[in-house]
Amino acid sequence: MPVNFSSKNEPTKFYFDDSKKDEGWVEMRACPKNIVDDIEKQTVTHKKKLKRNVYVDDIKTDRDKQNELLWDYCITDWEGVLWDGEVLECTSKNKYMMMEESPQFLNFYSMCMEQLEDVQVSEGKKRKNLKKQSKGTPENSTAGSANA
Repeated sequence: MPVNFSSKNEPTKFYFDDSKKDEGWVEMRACPKNIVDDIEKQTVTHKKKLKRNVYVDDIKTDRDKQNELLWDYCITDWEGVLWDGEVLECTSKNKYMMMEESPQFLNFYSMCMEQLEDVQVSEGKKRKNLKKQSKGTPENSTAGSANA
């Protein structure tokens, strides 16, 4: 049976506490390669620089801008996020501030992104196994097995 992949990159809702879903959540999505490439184009500059009579590539990266664009893409919405007791609106500026200034939020983000990555790796393994099965590779064939 084929696996149906989609070009949509729908966010996943992560609750701060699964048993108390009304206390808040953050929606996040994985960052596909085309978006990573676009962010890199916006934040990395390449210049040729003469060094000891040889031209070398002088690469400069605006890490702050890179992080801001990445976090703004990956975090799509939230509810129940408070900063010093005040409700925080989900804006690019606030996403950046939370990631830079709140170790707890950064840890939550990191755990959620790992879960999204685990799902992607799992899907990749499924695709690989389906390809092997559809080609009838000896690994998936019962003919010639040791028990035969």
